[in-house]
Amino acid sequence: MAQQASASREPERARPQLIPSDEVGRIAAVRRYDILDTPPDGAFDRVAAMCERSRNSALATIT
Repeated sequence: MAQQASASREPERARPQLIPSDEVGRIAAVRRYDILDTPPDGAFDRVAAMCERSRNSALATIT
């Protein structure tokens, strides 16, 4: 019972948005560029790796 009471007093946290607000436009651009399901591009991989190193990040994407 005590757990239930303390849980109800905690403020409700905002849930992260699972689909970005610009997702429809992003998918439309990807379709225009005709790059869905294409093999990896070494140039993009190198740019992403440079971004990872420069930002000390474990992940970088190019959109």
